Amino acid sequence: MRDRPDRDALLAIARETLLKDLLPQIAAEHRMTVLMVARALEIVGREIVAGDAADMAFAAGVAAVYERALPCEAAAFDVLARRLAVDIRADALTPDRKRAVHVLLLAEARARVALGNPRYLDAE
Repeated sequence: MRDRPDRDALLAIARETLLKDLLPQIAAEHRMTVLMVARALEIVGREIVAGDAADMAFAAGVAAVYERALPCEAAAFDVLARRLAVDIRADALTPDRKRAVHVLLLAEARARVALGNPRYLDAE
């Protein structure tokens, strides 16, 4: 059995305490630093909740571009990801693969924005 609150709840409590209780007492020249720390806590909290889903989806997408099985080891995925980067730079992808990569990179960008600043996605 796990203790409550869990890690994402603890981060949320820490962030709220930082913003509500401590920020008003911080000198003006240090407020931006406190706000950056609060923002980092918010992002980490979203990353904890999201887990590895976005990373796994990207890895699966890269593997699919090259019609390969999803690599089990990180090193094998890194090789495939590097190949994709080289192929993009060299404009060496077939039209079908270009379309697949476009969709994949768009999904990856959206996943990163969802973690870093989901309000941008809400504005759509």
